[in-house]
Amino acid sequence: MNNLTSSPPKSPAKVSVFMPVYNHAAFLHETIDSIISQDYNDFHLYIGDDASKDASPDIIRDFAARYPDKITYYINEKNLGVTANCNKLLGVCDGEYIAFTAGDDLFMPGKLKHQTRFMQENPNCAASYTNARIFGKGINNSLYYGRFPARRAHETKDGDISLFITQRNFLVGCTIMARRDCLPEGYFNPAIPTISDWLFFAEVGSTGDVLYIDKILSGYRRHASSITSRYLPISEFEKTYELLARKFPSYQNDISAGLARLYASYAGYHLLKGDPGRASQMIKNLFGILKKNWNLSFFILKCFVLDCFRYAYRLLKQGWSI
Repeated sequence: MNNLTSSPPKSPAKVSVFMPVYNHAAFLHETIDSIISQDYNDFHLYIGDDASKDASPDIIRDFAARYPDKITYYINEKNLGVTANCNKLLGVCDGEYIAFTAGDDLFMPGKLKHQTRFMQENPNCAASYTNARIFGKGINNSLYYGRFPARRAHETKDGDISLFITQRNFLVGCTIMARRDCLPEGYFNPAIPTISDWLFFAEVGSTGDVLYIDKILSGYRRHASSITSRYLPISEFEKTYELLARKFPSYQNDISAGLARLYASYAGYHLLKGDPGRASQMIKNLFGILKKNWNLSFFILKCFVLDCFRYAYRLLKQGWSI
């Protein structure tokens, strides 16, 4: 079934809730309920199922039948992959604002009302993000934005394009609301098949302010299938920096800092995993950058130590595995 199913709202909803789904049957009831029960009426939920192999399509159809004025969905006959499915879904979202989530996350009560009001009160805000609660096996009620071993304090702040480049994606996806007219042309870059959200939100951040709301308005579920629960090959990160360098050449110093941090981070990861061969290659790449800009040394050392602690925490406490 490739065509949109159920009637879209008669007029564009103020907020389009963007929810890609793939094999989320175990979580979908709770996720959709958390959106439908919001105390904000001017929204419409758009669901894109990427040929799930579990009961996700049946659950989606059931909810759409119960809430035909609130839910529009499609179910791909063939799996398109993360980026292609997200682009197809984003293309039908017609609200002034887009609230991002996935089929395994949660919206806390009042999220849409509070965040929409915040966006309206800050017309220069291209995107806003909030605190989230990580939940899942062994990590219930962990605050994502806070002291180590969660996110670092410097990331609980308003962001900009420079921060996206040097720190990569510092936003939790299910906390983000963006203005539709600030989205990049073509949406998610198809050259990045999995982690295209980082480049996407960096481009959003280049159009206006990225503002932080110090409230827990979303829940991020960590489980074995979560992207953030898995080791990701470095190639997509390197490709993203290549694309950033083309699009934002005036940020070359930030790009060098971000690449150096990337190699230092992965060197620490491979050392902790007992792979000195890969670690030495990352260190070689790192020194290739530092030879051109030794001023980055202190920044990289600090990031290396922090990232090693972060990786060690995930490996020991959260079962992050290759």
